[in-house]
Amino acid sequence: MVELWVELSALAMLITLSGFFSGLEVALVGTRKSTVNQLLKQKVKGAKALHKLKSNPGWMMASVNLGNNVVNVGSSAIATSAALRIFGNDGLAIAVGIMTFLILVFGEITPKTYCNANATKVALRFSPILIIFGYIFWPVVKVLEIITKSLVKITGSSYHSPPITEEEIRGIVEQGLADKALEKDESELVHSALEFDDTVIRSVMTPRTKMFTLPAKMLLFDALPLINKNPHSRIPIFGQTQDDIVGFVHVRDILTHIEKEDKMITLEQVSRKPVFASQEKMVSSLLKEMKGRKTHMAIVMDEHGGVEGLVTFEDLIEEIVGDIEDETDHISPKEFESVDRDTIITNGDIEIYKINEIFKSELPEGDDY
Repeated sequence: MVELWVELSALAMLITLSGFFSGLEVALVGTRKSTVNQLLKQKVKGAKALHKLKSNPGWMMASVNLGNNVVNVGSSAIATSAALRIFGNDGLAIAVGIMTFLILVFGEITPKTYCNANATKVALRFSPILIIFGYIFWPVVKVLEIITKSLVKITGSSYHSPPITEEEIRGIVEQGLADKALEKDESELVHSALEFDDTVIRSVMTPRTKMFTLPAKMLLFDALPLINKNPHSRIPIFGQTQDDIVGFVHVRDILTHIEKEDKMITLEQVSRKPVFASQEKMVSSLLKEMKGRKTHMAIVMDEHGGVEGLVTFEDLIEEIVGDIEDETDHISPKEFESVDRDTIITNGDIEIYKINEIFKSELPEGDDY
């Protein structure tokens, strides 16, 4: 008969292994795949094994749960044998009570709590061991994987996690801000980037009433005094009417021709072709188009072909990084004034979306209002 101390030693070892497999399961599930990919790129020790497990979740779960159940069954059998030897016929009930307590505390709660708080660290360290275990018991693991995959498929579910959503990213950023892992500016930058793809050109454009334009047939020398009074480096030019934008001129091109004393050159002759875009086009799409065509200005059109305004490359970038001010920017006049609790005076050209942002109101923004 096996010595009692041997049984008790084996029992302690099996309970430890139960905690190992339980904790490792929590660590593996709790480690994000994005984190694993980053660790793999950095060639961190253990990352390759961890990536292999995360890439095959069915095999991973079959391996870790096989190990956990084998040691739990083994520990229960040994505990029963030891209890019967110590307590006689009452040993079975005592063994059940003691094992329930030991497995809960040392095989489940304690290791899972620790591994949940140190998921990546634990997963990196012990993933290679789980892979070796899985290969040793490969036939059993494979059968369990096939069975569980079939059952999961029948229920219409999937082993693989659904793709991460924008809301989840926002939640992670907010948590990072709360945990002081991110600065407020960094948080705002991420939120702006997420909102970028949902923003239409109309909400960021300079309206036609604020556009500085010049006639296309105007001579360079005639235009120069007007251009000197304007802070912009790119100026739209029009044909018959201001709705007929035919291009834009860059101040640098004008100065180059003036230095050559080309006195009879018109703005049209040194102009460049702009990008024309619908006011409902997404700013992300326009940014790609402007980068592809290597231009910094787009003319915004309405549904009837009329000019609504213009958008610059800087306007689009500011949607992500915030206002960019340079030495040519002027302080904007106050756009609104609070008269009393119920009365606000605003400029007539202020955008409705700005009023909603400032005052947290819900005024309709459609063209019918």
